[in-house]
Parts: sequence; structure tokens; C-alpha cells
Amino acid sequence: MYACSTDSRLAVGCLALLGGLLAVGCHPALPAPAAEDGLSPVEEVTQPATEVTGELVELDSGKDPCDPACEGKECGDDGCGGECGPCKEGWTCEDQLCKCTADCEGKECGDDGCGGECGTCPDDHHCTNGQCASKENCGNGHCDVESNENCGWCLQDCPCPDGESCHEDACCKAMCEGKDCGEDGCGGDCGACSKGVGCTEAGKCGVPPDDLGDKCAYGTDCTSGVCVTAEPSLKICTVKCADIEKCPDNYNCKPDIANNLVCWPDCVPDCDGKECGEDGCGGVCGDGCGEGFSCQEGMCQPDVPVMPTSPGDVFITELMAHPGNDDKCEWFELYNPGPVEFELQGCTIGDKQLVEENTPHSIAQSVPVAAGGYVVIGRKAPDDVPACQVDVAYAYPSGIQLNNKGDLVQIACGDELVGGQVIDEVSFDQSWGFKGPSNLGLSLQLTVEAMGEVQPHIANDVLGSWCWAPKIEQLLLGVGLWGSPGGETKCQ
Repeated sequence: MYACSTDSRLAVGCLALLGGLLAVGCHPALPAPAAEDGLSPVEEVTQPATEVTGELVELDSGKDPCDPACEGKECGDDGCGGECGPCKEGWTCEDQLCKCTADCEGKECGDDGCGGECGTCPDDHHCTNGQCASKENCGNGHCDVESNENCGWCLQDCPCPDGESCHEDACCKAMCEGKDCGEDGCGGDCGACSKGVGCTEAGKCGVPPDDLGDKCAYGTDCTSGVCVTAEPSLKICTVKCADIEKCPDNYNCKPDIANNLVCWPDCVPDCDGKECGEDGCGGVCGDGCGEGFSCQEGMCQPDVPVMPTSPGDVFITELMAHPGNDDKCEWFELYNPGPVEFELQGCTIGDKQLVEENTPHSIAQSVPVAAGGYVVIGRKAPDDVPACQVDVAYAYPSGIQLNNKGDLVQIACGDELVGGQVIDEVSFDQSWGFKGPSNLGLSLQLTVEAMGEVQPHIANDVLGSWCWAPKIEQLLLGVGLWGSPGGETKCQ
């Protein structure tokens, strides 16, 4: 018969019976305990239970879980009945740190195992196997083993057999059978591999060089491989087939232009000038573009073009300030020297008057400037003036007029100042020659030398960095107008 009870005495019985697991809900029916101290006895429960259906529940020990405390400790108690770690053989645990114990037992000299010495020998003695051996008898033709004579300090009395050498005070036979390289077990090596070829664990020359497949410049060595030319315009670091058992996967023996057989890749990745995108061999160049960027023509570009933020992000490279009697043909050119595209919408442009009055014109439409690209910004020319129909990316209103005797052209972006951060500006006066009749209709272009300066946006502040567009047919824009808007400089 089984009955249900919450009597703790019965629970103890269950624990003993079930090995630490309590059968909750059922137990053998027991008689009720007798009344004590005036308490009413508990009536006997005699209702039978058809079967044991209680759930086995593991009792909580009542102890909190222990987190080992081993921070800053190398050994010793971890606070939870365990250890923070063992010390290596010969070392002892002191203050929960492993410390080396010097071992000089039975030694007169030599290493104590902790970087020190167990003692030193007199000048006429030699330390061998921890003992000071007299050199007195060295040279008598007899190898006195009992006096610790050995090949290390008395080779003339204790020569090594043929094919052996003395290593660490003992004769040693080099183990080089079947090996082309690697250690011989006696402090030497079994040979050296050709440059760029590593030694395998089996002592064979066969490990490819670390820089295998890297491109190399003419006349320069590779870090570990050799620089070879397999094609007239392509040089890579590789290894000669004769110096390696087998070319690595995706490499085959092919003759270079000197007819030497080298391990040449089935496909040479091409990532020159690219930071992303396909390498032409099924792989990719670089580590990929970060969040908010995507790969465009081998360069990581922002998904949404950003506005220039720093001086020189774009700069002025050409000015048409004196096109003739019709000033409606005025324009200026901007260049983006960086690797990412910029968006000029929201930036401001202005001449000297507008800048001084803090009323520059805000670019109201999208004007992207591609990486390494040019854009032209100018006045909107009327349809009846075909001579100045320059393809402008953005046409500004007539409020911007470039004075031939001297003026300012400025582009600013952002909200750092009233007109934003000045990205570039060019200020010119009458000495620059716009007013002169000889330069009528000519654009002023930044020279090739100035374009190559570290800070071309500063170089364009001086007249010496500019030159007048030559009057050549390829620069003829219309009657009496010459320049190269949207293209590279044509003057030196």
C-alpha cells in the first residue's frame, strides 16, 4: 500500500531508499505517530495508490556554485577545491607562482637548471657532466673516462670514431640517411635547400616559399622565393622545379623566358590598382568593403556618395574668367583626386562678393564627382551663344560673376562655418592676366607639376602653378575660346 504525505521523516526514508532522489507524492502507508505534548495525532492515511507515479527530483545541496579564482595565479588552490595549474618539473609553487628550484645536488659546476651555475672550476680543470675534471692528464694519449675526460675538452685523447663528431661532450653520429636537409642530431644539418624552398619534417626539400605567386619588380629579390619572368610583362616569386619534389596545387612546371623550368600558377591573380572585386582567378582582391560601401570598378565606394569634408577633397583645376565680350561663358573646373566618389549637392559656391557677404549659392541638384574625375560648373549659357556651349554639370545663376581684374572662386561644404568648410578657393588679381587682350578667350589651367603636388589645393593659390591653354585645334571650344573643361591639363 502506498499513500501520499509531506512528512519529512518519510522523505528521509525515500532519500535513503532512492539514493538522493525523492519520489514526490507516494510512499508506503505508515501508522500515524502517537500524540506527543498535547498535539493531535495525524490520522492514518490508508487510501491505496495503484502505482508509484511520483516524479524523481534531485534535491538541492544548498551550496552556491563555486567560481575558481585563478586570476594572477599560476598554481595553488583555486578556492573551489581544485588547482590553478601545475608547475613544470623541477619548479615549485610559492605564493601561487611557479618558481624554479636550482638543482645542484651532486654537482660541482655547470648549469643549475634555472639559468645559474652550481659552481666554477679552477683554470686547470674543465667542467663536464657537473664535475670538475683535471686537465693535467690531457694529452697523454689515454682517454681517462674515470677522470671525466671526453671529446669536448680533450679531443686529442678522446677522438671520435670515423663518421662521428663531438657534440655536447660526447661523440655523435649524424643521422642524415635519406635526408636532404634539416638537423642531423649532432648540432649540424644535413644540407640546405635552394633559396625559397623549405625543408619538410622528413628532411626533404619540398616546402614552397612563403611568397609563392607574389608579383615582384624587375631586378629585385623575393623574400623567400626567386623572381622569375614567365611572360614579358609579368614577374612572380616562385621556385625552380628542380629544387622541389612537386609543384604545389594549381602550379605546373613551365619554362620561363630563360628556358628554366619553374613552378608557374595556372592563373595569376590580377589586383593591381584594385582594393576589391574579382582577381581574375576565381578569388577576390582585398578583404572586402566595409558596411555602407560597395565595390565599384575595383574600388570601395560609399553606397550613398558623401559630401567633401576636408580641404583638397576636390580642388579647382581650370578657370574661364574672361571668355570675351559675353561673360555668360564663364566656368570653372573641379577635380576629385581621391579613391571615392563625392556628391556636391548641398555644397556652396561663390565669388568674392558673395563670400564676403556670407550669401554663397547652394548647389541645389545632384552633382557627383567620380573618383579621379572632373566636373565643370559654370553660368547657364543662352541657346543663341553656341560658342560657349560647354557641357557643365551644374549651371549657377547670374549672381556669380568673375571680375577680370581680380576675384575669388570658392567651394565650401558642410555646416562647420556660416558657409561650411572651405574645400578649395582660388583668389586672383589683375597680375594674373585675365584682363590682357593676349589671353582673351583662354582658360587658365593648373600645370601638370602642380597637379602632382602633395597638396595641390594649396599649390593652386599662386600664379606660378598655372598656365594658359594653348591655341591648338583640340582645345578649340568655339569661336575665340580655348580650354579643356572636364579633361586633363593640356599645358605644361
